[in-house]
Amino acid sequence: MTLGYVLLTAAAAVAYFILPTTPLSKLLLYNGIGLSAVIATLVGIRHKRGESRKAWMLIVAGLISFLAGDVCYYVLDALSPSAPFPSPADALYLGMYPLVIYGLLRLIRQISPGRDWPSLLDAAIAAVGTFAVLGVLVIDTYVADGSMQLAGRIISVSYPVMDVALVAVAVRLVGVVHLRRPAYALLAAGLCSLLVADTIYGVLNSAGTFETGGFADLFWLSFYVLIGAAALQPAVPDTAQIQGST
Repeated sequence: MTLGYVLLTAAAAVAYFILPTTPLSKLLLYNGIGLSAVIATLVGIRHKRGESRKAWMLIVAGLISFLAGDVCYYVLDALSPSAPFPSPADALYLGMYPLVIYGLLRLIRQISPGRDWPSLLDAAIAAVGTFAVLGVLVIDTYVADGSMQLAGRIISVSYPVMDVALVAVAVRLVGVVHLRRPAYALLAAGLCSLLVADTIYGVLNSAGTFETGGFADLFWLSFYVLIGAAALQPAVPDTAQIQGST
């Protein structure tokens, strides 16, 4: 099932990049892939139990929020050559982060109920390093942009800050499972893809050169597909099962 889903969405992604650019085709193909990730995750949740199910429900809620942001953005972009910023799409995009972060924290608590100090240290190092890189590439530019209104600057800075928080939690997840299970490896890869996409967007947007249909879209689409593929993996075992296999 997972392979079929990946191949189908990969074909849709190829069509998205090679077909003539029209607002309708981009809206249907791009957001169709996002919708497929939501459906795939909901299908995967049916086979999960206990805390794992609750955690994935939060993750899929985050995906729905992100997808709603995409639909809102594409509609606004189709209606006007210069979509407003900030817009309702930003609230929906940013709403994804706390939902996914909380879902990941629940997965971590399920797998490793105690404090795993080495993974906590790794998470802190990753957060500091990511913040330093994004600070140079993105945050400083937004803070210094006097042409942007305060609300726009706050929203713009919120994206890399949320990315830092997401990276910290993702590294913690990797630390406690060591990517021995495909579901977690795909989940971590999806979150990394989101970070890359957001970084590319931040750099291009701050330079005034960002356009939909570009390189960043590849990583946002990968984020959707990898999360959907992770959810379709065999049920993530509960704590007792994981501890019994270590």
